[in-house]
Amino acid sequence: MIAKIQSSLFAKILLIFLAALAVYSWAMKGIHDRFIRDAKFPAVQLMAVTTAQFIAERIGAPPDTAAARALCDSLGVNIHYFAPGFSWKSRGDMPHPEEVDIPVYPADTTIRAGFDKGLLVSLPAGEGRFLVAITAAGDEMIKAAESTLLLSGLVAVAVILLVYGAVRHLLQPLRILHRGVHSLSEGDFDVSLSTKRNDELGTLIHSFGAMAKRIDEMLKARDRLLLDVSHELRSPLTRVKLSLAMMDQCPEQSEIAADIHEMETMITEILESERMASPHGRQEFAPVHLAGLIRETAGALAAIRPGIEIAALPEAVVNGNERQLKILFSNLIKNGLKYSFADGEPVIIDGALTGESVRIVICNQGEEIPEKDLPFIFEPFYRVDKSRAKSSGGYGLGLSLAKRIAEVHGGSLHITSKTGERVKAVVDLPVL
Repeated sequence: MIAKIQSSLFAKILLIFLAALAVYSWAMKGIHDRFIRDAKFPAVQLMAVTTAQFIAERIGAPPDTAAARALCDSLGVNIHYFAPGFSWKSRGDMPHPEEVDIPVYPADTTIRAGFDKGLLVSLPAGEGRFLVAITAAGDEMIKAAESTLLLSGLVAVAVILLVYGAVRHLLQPLRILHRGVHSLSEGDFDVSLSTKRNDELGTLIHSFGAMAKRIDEMLKARDRLLLDVSHELRSPLTRVKLSLAMMDQCPEQSEIAADIHEMETMITEILESERMASPHGRQEFAPVHLAGLIRETAGALAAIRPGIEIAALPEAVVNGNERQLKILFSNLIKNGLKYSFADGEPVIIDGALTGESVRIVICNQGEEIPEKDLPFIFEPFYRVDKSRAKSSGGYGLGLSLAKRIAEVHGGSLHITSKTGERVKAVVDLPVL
């Protein structure tokens, strides 16, 4: 609960208001006690004692019950007289004089007068004591005081509710802004935020929307540039391949051919990734036997050290694009081989059916992925090795493309890396 309040601006503002209301109530009570209760109570006490003494003198002690009854009815008061061997009440619910908690009257310490279930006075008379109720708990003055207290509480609740609604309305732009930030964090830069507010928070939303639009335009411009460059590179690469095939045999041919293959792979990954991202990119799906596809893909890479071991593969059929699924598992297996220790244990491919999905786990024994890099490894062109040395990996497109393929097929891809454990790439795909 405390953590939720600490993370909520709305809760903090509401708590500040409640604290201010509490301080105000405390201050008003202090003012009331100082300038009303303390200032007026002596006068009330004097009036009550004077009235009680007048009544006691009129009816005597012990009282003449008939005269006492008539006086009580005419003045609207109640009396309880208690003495050894004698007790009389004008009303049945009058308490005993010793049962009430009222302060001592300063002018005569044998008399007590104050408020306890009404305005009461207890004074000695003869061999006993009178308890005179100037106003009882059910009298109009007490009811008015109770009603005032209840009304004050209701007003305080109403004020709190009004403040709650007002603060919630004032902070509504923050919720709109939060949705926009969440969309951006999920990679959706085509976010549209609108508000009719023209205050500081409204200006912030408009600025944020303009920023998101600008970022979206920049990213689309970058993607268009990459796509155009990739298209344009294919023609010169084809000419280089033809020229290489017509050259006389030389030691550099295999190295040049490998470089050309690497560039073609990168161009294919860029084009394939953009084709899947495009709303016009048509996806042709058909039933695919996943176990056979993975075995075929692993077989083509089996000669690379430290090797591949297939633990178990369920006979699952998925609805997908066979070419794209081959790219998905080929990229993951190549990554596993690339980052394994050459003399270590082989890359292990395991699988199992989990409800309506099939889970394929590809794990390798190698260096762990730093925790700070894990959230970004699926970003295009992101590499854990910032030197971008050719020996340490490709161009940072393989995992990005693999994740996009998994998601296009209605599945998911995530990677775990913990100290002392294998690095695991986990693919979940829905089965037919």
